[in-house]
Amino acid sequence: MARNLTPLMSAKDEQEFGIMPLRPSTPSTSPPLNQSAKSPLSNVFKPSGYEHLHLDDRDDIGSPQPDNGASSPQASTNSLGIYPDEKIRTSSVRRKPVEPKSPEITSASEAASPDSNCHLLDSPLSLDGRSARPPTWSGIRIPGIAEKLWSWSRTTLPGHRPTATSGQSGPTNNNSSSSLDPDTEIGDHGTDDDIFYRKYSEPPTLCDSREDIGQSRSIVMMIVVLYSAVMSGLWFIVACIQPRWGHKIHSTGSLEPSTATTLTTLFAKSIEISFVASFAWCAGQQLTRRAYRKDNGLILAEICMKGWINQPGAWFQNWEALWYGGRSIVTLRTMLMFLATLGATFYTPASDAMVSPKLKFGDWDDRKLSGPVYTSYANARWLRQWCPAMVDVETRKQTDTESCLNVQLSGASYSSMMGFMGNWTDRFNNGTFKENYLKGRPAASLSLYDNVTMEATWIEAEHGNVTANFEKYGRIINNVTMALPHPGVYAAAMFKDNKILQPSDLGGTGQYSIRAGVVSPSVNVMCVNIDAKEIDPLVYTSWPNSRTKPANISDQILPFHEEDWQAEVPPYLTPQGEAYYLNSTILDDIFKWGAKYKRRPPVFSAFPNKYNFISNGTVRDSDAIYLLGKSPYIANYTLCEARSWLSPACSTIFEVTGTQGWTMKAHCEDPNDKTAYHRSFPNNQSWSPPDKDWKFVADEWRKSLDLNGGLRNSNSSNANILTKTILQQPELRVDLPSMGEMLAVLLASTAALGAIQTPFVHYWEYTTAGNILQNSVLQTFNASVRSQEYTSGHIHLWQGGVWYPVLGVVFVLNCLCFAYIWVHAHTLTDFTESENLFTLAINSPPSSQFNGSCGGGPKRRDYVVPWKISYAEKKNHYYFEAANDRPWKGRYSKNGRYSSGDTPELAGDKYKRFSTSKVWV
Repeated sequence: MARNLTPLMSAKDEQEFGIMPLRPSTPSTSPPLNQSAKSPLSNVFKPSGYEHLHLDDRDDIGSPQPDNGASSPQASTNSLGIYPDEKIRTSSVRRKPVEPKSPEITSASEAASPDSNCHLLDSPLSLDGRSARPPTWSGIRIPGIAEKLWSWSRTTLPGHRPTATSGQSGPTNNNSSSSLDPDTEIGDHGTDDDIFYRKYSEPPTLCDSREDIGQSRSIVMMIVVLYSAVMSGLWFIVACIQPRWGHKIHSTGSLEPSTATTLTTLFAKSIEISFVASFAWCAGQQLTRRAYRKDNGLILAEICMKGWINQPGAWFQNWEALWYGGRSIVTLRTMLMFLATLGATFYTPASDAMVSPKLKFGDWDDRKLSGPVYTSYANARWLRQWCPAMVDVETRKQTDTESCLNVQLSGASYSSMMGFMGNWTDRFNNGTFKENYLKGRPAASLSLYDNVTMEATWIEAEHGNVTANFEKYGRIINNVTMALPHPGVYAAAMFKDNKILQPSDLGGTGQYSIRAGVVSPSVNVMCVNIDAKEIDPLVYTSWPNSRTKPANISDQILPFHEEDWQAEVPPYLTPQGEAYYLNSTILDDIFKWGAKYKRRPPVFSAFPNKYNFISNGTVRDSDAIYLLGKSPYIANYTLCEARSWLSPACSTIFEVTGTQGWTMKAHCEDPNDKTAYHRSFPNNQSWSPPDKDWKFVADEWRKSLDLNGGLRNSNSSNANILTKTILQQPELRVDLPSMGEMLAVLLASTAALGAIQTPFVHYWEYTTAGNILQNSVLQTFNASVRSQEYTSGHIHLWQGGVWYPVLGVVFVLNCLCFAYIWVHAHTLTDFTESENLFTLAINSPPSSQFNGSCGGGPKRRDYVVPWKISYAEKKNHYYFEAANDRPWKGRYSKNGRYSSGDTPELAGDKYKRFSTSKVWV
């Protein structure tokens, strides 16, 4: 396109731009038209091979005059094919003064004249960026900067057309008004017809190839292809294996999650870039080799598809290449290019979805976990030492450890009972209190270390069927057993040697679950409704010769001395050293008392009044505590027995989340639970009986809750609530818990606290005083762990179906690229690259196959015309030519050469407008 040229202002400007005033070698004697000559013209040939014309300061060029026979010694054919006769004509060219022109006369008319010198102006731009044709200027010189800022107006008549015989032309319509076109400049040519006809009639003899088309194998591309193949293979393997990074990537480690994600994205981008470079290079090499083979050649649509790999957005820009050439280019080569385009476009998203580390749950992992052990289960002495009691300043020892334990037990019990009662209230308000089967009813929930919620569950429900027990024994028996999770699993989860990532290691958002095959501390409560006469042998005030006194309130009979009555109870051992189990009762087979069961029954001081309990927790060599209570609604009394043991029928599930809290559950009596504790032992394994040490912890518990206030008729709140839940009918109520359930919930704290830092097995295997170890020991147990860790892999199933093919295609194509560059030892000049394609095309003769495409670009059939690279050996010149006069296949394969009617011709005024427009950038 032509641009507005600023006149040179002075000799300094002339020197700056490298254009020096020249003297003619042979002055011309013929005067120009309309004016005598003032400054002659001479031709100067530059070393670059182009001929530059240096004219004088005049504006217009007059008509050429006949030469007087003198010729320049430099006259010869120049690089553009200008013959000596044309140089003779130019030697007589003179500039004439600028005369006012009619606005009806356009520069295009002058430029089109065959007598004008426009056919000599095909020189390229000089090194300073200016045209070799000197600027036209006369009159007062305006500074260059002012000229650029000045909006020049040009007058062009739309009806003007150039003529072939005159240097001037007139308007086709004298009445048409002139229009101002700021993109048109006076003196610029409109169409270079002379140059066009002359240059296209000459062979391109100017290009003698400086280098050969083939070079040795590119080491750089070899490295790039190898890197891309190795890394894409590694990426694909990582996506398939989905490795878990564990402690390698976490918030408090050396490699933080954000850094790992950034590095993954960076490597993925490098793989994408190297893959694009590798495949585009191989595709260009293959297309170039195909063009050299001259069998089928290459087509423009293939070159466009190769460009899609570098610029996927070109799909939308060059959609015609696929639309019109699709049926002609569906080959293995083009399909590979299409797959490469998809791979290059979506490789980084695929890497983010399939390789980038993200928090993800893994599968259940069966492993061994270890936890610390200090003492045996329900060791009251250890609990007193472990309780944070006050320290005496002088002795530096803890004081009132028993009171500390009582407060701890009562606090945990009250908290558990309040949660249990609230659960029942919610059921009543929600209308969901319809379950009278024990396993479907709420169980205890208590807090461990103030941040872990322990949830119990009912077990051995077959013994808790009140109706079935009533049919068997003829009385109401409320027998319930509740299992709790082992609190030692918490300590094992926190133990560093187990290498479990905590939520704090994962930015506070991690999760994990543990199914521990450990024993579960359990509490059993059996409450039996009895008549007063049935229990007379076990109540001191009912014995003959007992020393009693009436109570100050009601008609209750109490022992004369509240504590001395125990001295009258027969001792545990006879003088012969045998155990004495007292008198038998009708309740022996229910509570398993007497010599048959080797269990001594309890003895109570008196019968309690309604809303009160009288308890006994001091039965020698016993594993239970007993409570005797009186309901305000029935005449019978209720005798409750509470025991505890370690159940092998459960596993402990510990679930930790950084956002929703920590929960520990007892999962019991599930035939599909492979981690249950009893699964680790043979079927004939014998289990431990109820724990006798637990009785001492439970005795501290009953004291803390004042469950022995019946001797004083204290009517405590705890007793008041409990006695109102005594069953009146042989079935569980759907709207209220039973007293057995309530007592089990209150006793849950004794089992939970008694199991802290105790063995995970059902036995004690150490021999130490008081069953307390000086230093903790690690005890292992079977467990299944499922945790969230930073993992390379997809989250959703559909992502694998979408992104695995992308990673796999890139890896396979990289392997093909490596094989290709390994097989081909030489690298050819890639003529599908834009710079090489332009160089080859501009030095190639025109072809009728692309008829009509010079202005609007290729259309339809142009995309599937086959081309080949030919070589002129004498001139050492490479050029494009059609491989066939029609496409080899497809919708255009039956048509001959392109007819001019297939595409619209470009109007000449568009070329004028673009060639004369001002270029500012």
